[in-house]
Amino acid sequence: MSELIVPQAMFEAFIDAIADRVADKLAERNPQPEPLPDNTVFDLKEAAEYMNCSEAFVRKKVRAGEIAGRKQGKWLVYKKSIDEWIVSGGSA
Repeated sequence: MSELIVPQAMFEAFIDAIADRVADKLAERNPQPEPLPDNTVFDLKEAAEYMNCSEAFVRKKVRAGEIAGRKQGKWLVYKKSIDEWIVSGGSA
């Protein structure tokens, strides 16, 4: 059986084309959700889901003043404040 010899540049172009096709197919199957606007307000459960942590952790950070929020019958937490806390080095 003889080997097929393909120039490196042609091989790389072929691999790149396959990778682009796979990425397109994955994007079709798993569309990215629209980003939430900065003025979004979460309750504790939604904030915990957004941060991928527990409600108790979010409550603790809000009470400590690390993340802006307010108690209006229930705790409300601002997405912008969560994003700023994460950027400043906070971690869940």
